[in-house]
Formats: sequence, structure tokens, C-alpha cells
Amino acid sequence: MADNTPATYWENYLKWIATLVGESSGDRKIFVCPSSSLSPLASTVVPEALTNHMLLPIADTLLSPDTAIFDASHTVSYFRTVDQYLSDVVVGGDKSQGAQDAFDIATAAYTAASTKLRDVTNRADDAYLADKDPDKKDFASWAVEKYAELDIVQEEASTAFEAWKNAAIKKDGTRGAAWTEACQNIEIVKKSKREPAAG
Repeated sequence: MADNTPATYWENYLKWIATLVGESSGDRKIFVCPSSSLSPLASTVVPEALTNHMLLPIADTLLSPDTAIFDASHTVSYFRTVDQYLSDVVVGGDKSQGAQDAFDIATAAYTAASTKLRDVTNRADDAYLADKDPDKKDFASWAVEKYAELDIVQEEASTAFEAWKNAAIKKDGTRGAAWTEACQNIEIVKKSKREPAAG
């Protein structure tokens, strides 16, 4: 008598798929998941764009903005609801040109300070590795004694970050960063021409 359990069904289905595409090995894996199961993430060798291809339009119809429970009868797209909300929400902040200019200056200063910190850190690393003193301390302690420039540059980068953060809050409000990121995500979807069809 044949074993007709769900596990046997999926095992046989997987074997049939393997005969079509070849056995899995190394980075090449075959996953067969029933519709009631979460599937694993795709391998790192699979481009993200391919992994996500067509997932947005499908998932968008399953998400209702006002409930966590699936409702096949809803006609409001989650994507379009979020898009509408982001265009209507007021996050505050100073939208003047002066605030934008101050933010641009702070961004440039923080970028320059970060680049300088990276360069000085790399030079300090090289100097630490070149120091053949058998009694040398751990890198942080050694740098305080032998590479004081690193501490100065770290402080400059920290000060530049605080200035950038304050300029961003002044320009966009306290929740501006999250709002800006959400808007950018929506724009990426729109530009990718993968926006879900009207529901």
C-alpha cells in the first residue's frame, strides 16, 4: 500500500523537480515549500532583484493597511495606501532654503570627516602592525600613546556627525529620517516599474 502522507507527497514532488533541473549541490539548492510554509531566503548568489521579482504585486494584494488579518475582499492596495499616507503626512521641520543649505554643508563636512577618519585609521593600523615591540599593548591603548592623531580625528568625526544629525532634525523634523527613508523606498518601487497594479 502506497504511503500517501503529505511528507511523502512533497518528497516525491521534490524528486520529480530534481529530475527536471538536476540535483542540488554546493550553492545550488532546491527548496519546495507547501503554500502554508515560509520559504527560505534565496542563496546569496541569486541577485536580489531576481529574488524579489513579482513578489511585490502578489504580496501587495494580501496586505490590508488597517488589519493584520488576510481579507481577500479588500480593494485598497497596501502600497498605494502607504504612498498616499506619506504624501499627506506632515513631519514638521524647516523647509526653508537656509535649512537645506545648512544640511548640505553639514553632510559634506560629515562625509569629509568620515573619509579622514577611515584614512587615519588605516594608517594607524599599518603603524600598529609595523611596530615590532614585543610588549606593545592592544591597538586602542597603543594608539593613545603612539598615534594621538587618531583620537583627534575620531572626535572630529563625532562632532561632524552630531552637527549633521542636528541639521537633519532641523530640516526634516524629529521623524524626518524615517519619513524620508519610507518615501525613498516607495520611489524605488515606482521607478523599477514594479508598482502593483490598481486593485
